[in-house]
Amino acid sequence: MAQDMLKGRRTETDYINGLVAAKGREIGVPAPIHECMNELVKEVERGELKPSREHVLNF
Repeated sequence: MAQDMLKGRRTETDYINGLVAAKGREIGVPAPIHECMNELVKEVERGELKPSREHVLNF
């Protein structure tokens, strides 16, 4: 995903982090890191954030 983001390409985040978060919600197991990572990647894809490791250092 990092290479995709740096090259301005769409990632597979919905099929990776998004799926884990959704399945967790289905069975009642929180997956907050996956939810947050999915949202951060989408924000980069939309051009709202620049790719940076600083975004994930706040975990």
